[in-house]
Amino acid sequence: MIEHSIAFVIGKLGSLLSEEADFLSGMKTQIVSLHEELEWINLFLRDTDEKPTTAKKYRAEDYSTQFGNQLEDIKRRIGEISANKSKYGIESFETGETSARLDNGLARKRRRDTVEEEVDVVGFEEDIEELATLLIEEESQQLLLVSIVGIGGLGKTTLAKSVYDEIDAKKTFDSYAWIYVSQEHILKDLLSKAIAQLMMLKKEELEKKNEEDLKNLLSGYLKEQRCLLVFDDVWRKEDWDTLKLAFLPHRDEGKQRVLLTIRIVEVAKHADPLTAPHLLAPSSGEESFELFSKKVFQYQARNEEISYSKYLEDVGRKLVARCGGLPLAIVVLGVLLSTKERTLSMWNKVFESVNWQLNEGPQQCMDIIALSYTDLPYYLQSCFLYFGLYPEDYEFSSEKLIRLWVAEGFIKQRGEETMEDTSEEYLEE
Repeated sequence: MIEHSIAFVIGKLGSLLSEEADFLSGMKTQIVSLHEELEWINLFLRDTDEKPTTAKKYRAEDYSTQFGNQLEDIKRRIGEISANKSKYGIESFETGETSARLDNGLARKRRRDTVEEEVDVVGFEEDIEELATLLIEEESQQLLLVSIVGIGGLGKTTLAKSVYDEIDAKKTFDSYAWIYVSQEHILKDLLSKAIAQLMMLKKEELEKKNEEDLKNLLSGYLKEQRCLLVFDDVWRKEDWDTLKLAFLPHRDEGKQRVLLTIRIVEVAKHADPLTAPHLLAPSSGEESFELFSKKVFQYQARNEEISYSKYLEDVGRKLVARCGGLPLAIVVLGVLLSTKERTLSMWNKVFESVNWQLNEGPQQCMDIIALSYTDLPYYLQSCFLYFGLYPEDYEFSSEKLIRLWVAEGFIKQRGEETMEDTSEEYLEE
């Protein structure tokens, strides 16, 4: 992120020079010189971003803390880096490189768009059939609740979506709703989103109602209709107690079907002590490698055979083995490698660049996921991190996001192209 900070300062200095030329007077030469030297620093940081070496850490902390009051000291330090350009192996960094990486990213997206998107369900075939059969049983007129349980990254949501598709919810139920719960949620928002899906009401109309009105509206509807409700990512017992009262106040009278995805088995047993939760286990070795291969070769033509050289397959199997059977980690690695050359040196480089210690709990897979972040070009990293300002599962306007990126100074002018157009390309990539 230090390169973004410096890019921001460069932009501010440029504005200062153009807007306050008369006022600056004798300081103008100093600031012009600093502006030029900061451009060199930015080139240095961008270059080291492309080469993951210890050079990336060079004096970064110093630069981030000294801009305020140490103008001359900064100039001296920057001058040292500029003078040592060849020592650190800084390569020329033209705007063409940025355009090339962006073009490559957009090309990958266009190739992906030509292929019908499908959920990867490797190893889930029996689970899908079992859960789908259970949910569409007609014998019981009572509410039926089924839980899919497993640690983060095992594919609970993927399985739930596959079951959702398998039973063809549109034909099997009067209506259906997919409710993302997650750790932080607002009950009124969940009710509003569920009612919008079930009753096809406009969100603007629902926003005018209070929480109690929404509960009554939903309760009246569910009394008369047979619905499928999917609650994705329920974390705590008390969360389910709140959801149950709001969504299913007449659980003994209804004929609804409910599918939950939960990380903790005790929460699933609390939700329904009478129905055994469906426990997910890590994928087998062959299933893991099959999923990995599908991701690695996802951009090739449909009729092109998936094939590895003997040495590349060996490295691929080592990569997969280190993922511990977790589909999330396998998918991240497969997608990452799908964008790179299929060479032994490249795959070995990826293998050696990850801390492969898979910890239990919420931080599991974080080092593997972080690999895909660090692989992003520098100009996308700030844009990507900006998503962290939004709550989990929050829907936002891409147009507003683009305006915010521009306002934050994340987007650099490219020729005659507007910043909004550049931002849209960044978002696509």
